[in-house]
Amino acid sequence: MQKRLISVLLLVAMLLGVIITAGCGDKDGGAADTTASDGIAQTEAETTSKFSEYASKYLVFDDPVVPDETFDGLEFVILGIGDEPPKDEETGDVVEDAVYITRRAVEERLDIDIVYKMLPSIVDTEPTLKKAVMSGDSAYDLVINHSIHAIPDIIKQKLVHDWNHVPNVDFSQPYWNQSMNETLSIKGILPLATGNYFITSPMCIFFNKQIHKDYNIENLYTLVDDGKWTLDKFCDTSKLVSADLNGDGVYGVEDLYGMIGMADYQFMGFLAGCNQFVVEKDENDFPTVAVDNEKTFNIFTKLHDLIYGTTAAKVWKYGSDQATWVSFTDNHALFEIEGGLGIAVGYRSMETDFGIIPFPKYDEIQADYMSFELGSFLMVPINVKNIELCGTVSELLCAESRRNVLPEYVDKMLVSKSSRDNESEGMIYLILDSVVYDFGVNLGYYNDLSYILGFTLREDTTDFTSYVNKRLKTSNKHYEKVYESYLGYADMY
Repeated sequence: MQKRLISVLLLVAMLLGVIITAGCGDKDGGAADTTASDGIAQTEAETTSKFSEYASKYLVFDDPVVPDETFDGLEFVILGIGDEPPKDEETGDVVEDAVYITRRAVEERLDIDIVYKMLPSIVDTEPTLKKAVMSGDSAYDLVINHSIHAIPDIIKQKLVHDWNHVPNVDFSQPYWNQSMNETLSIKGILPLATGNYFITSPMCIFFNKQIHKDYNIENLYTLVDDGKWTLDKFCDTSKLVSADLNGDGVYGVEDLYGMIGMADYQFMGFLAGCNQFVVEKDENDFPTVAVDNEKTFNIFTKLHDLIYGTTAAKVWKYGSDQATWVSFTDNHALFEIEGGLGIAVGYRSMETDFGIIPFPKYDEIQADYMSFELGSFLMVPINVKNIELCGTVSELLCAESRRNVLPEYVDKMLVSKSSRDNESEGMIYLILDSVVYDFGVNLGYYNDLSYILGFTLREDTTDFTSYVNKRLKTSNKHYEKVYESYLGYADMY
């Protein structure tokens, strides 16, 4: 079930990117109070986000430098995932058309024909690639794999190249993700890469602007701008909103909450947002589980107290009956913890306006906001026919996608049709510019600690430390094996 959901999310990324009466929240009840603690509500017009400058800076970069050569209509095959490949013609949809135009520009510049071989599920990528490599069939020039599935197996079997040995790629350019290169490499070895070839979908928080107004809550964009959007502020703000709307005395799907969400991978956005990760690497790049500490326990405790100590929050398990889920689009929550920016596209039919903000920082001392990413990776098959061409195509697709596709996606899809306010545009570019990865999640392969916050918050238990300690040895052994698999690349070139 988990893998099927990830397949759907990856398909969305592929098609867009290869180409988002009230109570105080106390369980004891209380009188209605629709005034925030400081009693101040600011309208969007009263503040201009300093993060709006990201929109212009994000698109300023040097042109890619690649060899000036053509290939006489050579077929270039990309192995992807989804029901259908990107469109082969303009459709009138601004994003799909930008994807098409970008691909055609690369094809015409190099005189190649980019062809997509689509697989139905993320579970099919590793066996398909393995079969091709083991049989000596150089059928694929690039492979797209989800960022958390089967990657340790692919690396262990040496099915893909180290990107450091792929010519014509400049990882110093902003259209490649520098955070991933640092986080998911071992001693400089980099079997994976990602960049603006994909419409990234970093995790974010959606908020209902009508509920925000009704409860006279302070301006959330200003909090972000001022560096005051912290985990404590998120929890305190969530606790302002709670109401038994149907009056049955039980808080269910028809009632009102400050925060709702699925307690699974989505909650890892809180961990990364607080600059805490499942795994940290030491001075020798050796990965070790890093959640057995006071900070992670504090993050867990703050969220646990919100979810189970008040009536202001409701979460549900992955795979649970959807009849038990609370609807954000039907105005039943101030905040929704659902996933990435791409979710916003599905909210275009929502009558009430909504906004987009990053996950909160741990405290005001923390310098930057951080947005956890679960998207897609590019890999180069070890038996690729023309590795130089592979590098050139990858470089051009990432650069041209950042130049042409991302502005359309943000301006037309997220801002104009979805988030519906100019302030969110600055937030969106801030989120895109603050993407981070976690060795423990991306290379965790669904082990018991890879989704630690989701797994421990889906039920009312405070035994967090025991949960972690019971799984430390097994999880660390897994990451040690991944480390050893990386080192196997040292003798390949």
